[in-house]
Amino acid sequence: MRYPLGQPVTIPITVRQRNADGTYSLVTPATVTTVVKLANADGTTTTTGTYSSPANDGLGLYHQDVPVTDLTALGHYQFVVTTTGTGAGIQVGDFDVFDPFEVALLPLQDVKDELNIGQAETRYDSELQMFIATFESSLEDYIGGPAVNRTITAERPAGARSTSPPGWTWTRTRA
Repeated sequence: MRYPLGQPVTIPITVRQRNADGTYSLVTPATVTTVVKLANADGTTTTTGTYSSPANDGLGLYHQDVPVTDLTALGHYQFVVTTTGTGAGIQVGDFDVFDPFEVALLPLQDVKDELNIGQAETRYDSELQMFIATFESSLEDYIGGPAVNRTITAERPAGARSTSPPGWTWTRTRA
C-alpha cells in the first residue's frame, strides 16, 4: 500500500492457530510485537518503531497504528509482527510513504473517472494509487527512463572531490 507523508498507517494483524484437522482458529497470543523498518538507499534498514500494545479488535484480531512521528521519511517501509504463546509465529508486510505533492503521470481523479467511480467514493483510493504506482514504474522500466521530468538535488559530502559545484542540481529526462 502507499500512504502520503503525514498520514498514520494501520497494520491489520490476524492471529490463528492450526488445528489437528488442518483448519485454523482465531486465538489470543501471549504477546504481539510489531517492528517497522525503513529501507535505506545503501541496502540497510533503520528501525523507525517497535510496538507491543496493538488494539484488540476481537478474538485473534488486532491492529497496530504507526504514528506519523515514526514515518517522517519518504520511502519503502517493511514490518514484522511477532506473536508468542498460542498462535506463535510471524507476519510480514510492507508499505510505501510518498510525497503527496509528487508529480503524477496518471492522476487518481482520472483513473476514477475512467472506471466510473465517483470522486466522493474513497474506499478504493489506496488500492487504485498502488495500481497507478505500479503502472508508472512499469512504464518507466519499459521506456528506459523517467516518464516525467524530475529535478533531484543533492549535496556533496564534505571533502569529496567533484567537478560539479556544491549543491549540484540535475534533471532526469527521457532520452
